[in-house]
Amino acid sequence: METRTEELEIEVKATTAQTTTQGQQISDIQRKLEDAENRQRRNNLRILGIAEDLEGQDTRAYIRAFLLTSMTQGWHTDKIKLMEVSRHPTSCGIKNLYPLLLNAIQDDLASLAKKWEAWVGAKETEVCESMEMARTVLGSAGPQAQHFMVLYNFYYTPAKIASWGKTAGIMCPRCGCPKADLCHMFFQCVKLGSLITGISDILKKILKQTIYLTPQMVLLGVDHSVCNSRDRYFLFIAMSVFCNCIASLWRDVDPPRFNQWFSQLLSMYHLENSLYELKGAAACKRFTRAWVPFSVWLLGPENVPTK
Repeated sequence: METRTEELEIEVKATTAQTTTQGQQISDIQRKLEDAENRQRRNNLRILGIAEDLEGQDTRAYIRAFLLTSMTQGWHTDKIKLMEVSRHPTSCGIKNLYPLLLNAIQDDLASLAKKWEAWVGAKETEVCESMEMARTVLGSAGPQAQHFMVLYNFYYTPAKIASWGKTAGIMCPRCGCPKADLCHMFFQCVKLGSLITGISDILKKILKQTIYLTPQMVLLGVDHSVCNSRDRYFLFIAMSVFCNCIASLWRDVDPPRFNQWFSQLLSMYHLENSLYELKGAAACKRFTRAWVPFSVWLLGPENVPTK
């Protein structure tokens, strides 16, 4: 009997030891998983610009890969992640993203110029000049310009618009044109006439000068006749929303309407206003300067601080 009891005690101890070992192994695995998740979370925060210690070639390479991948997977891909980046315009995340975008534009400038020449009916030199102007407009005013640069170029780079162009060329679903190229889908379609006229009229009231929409202006967001930097900012935004409206209804029989464009513009205005108000008075003043043409027209000059 005693021998049997001793055997049982030995078996219990062995089982307990085995269970303890298995529990320790499980704990080790859980701890490793938690460590991996924490590392990934910290890495994501750094990439999104929330942390201030973003350094190293590996991270910059990751951001470059993220941008290139997102730009080829659909114009609205990873919008939440991009918005997180845009909410931290002075952080290390934006400091890394901004040069990458500028470099991408510079790298593509020569190779895309001839394609743009065909797409928008402009000379290669004019296209290069417009691209340079776009880069200058949004590359010379610090964090806020970087903010708009990222938003605009992430969604509306020449490469992205080129990918839209590949889907156009068979038949325009709006007017039945047998060969609807990129320029047709964004500008020349007769069904877009009322929208373009409405936008031109409202831009004339907001900017207090006649704005003639052209394919080059619509796709690049640049008008050489607009000299005031604040007006250029607003024109960039207005044309971004215009492209967004068309892209969202790319194969729809009914073209976007003026009230859809204006509603999106107004939504963007309120969104940007809310974001900058959360950042305090100084940031809100920068926002007001960028949107001052629209704010003055919408609210009246007596309700808009311009300094």
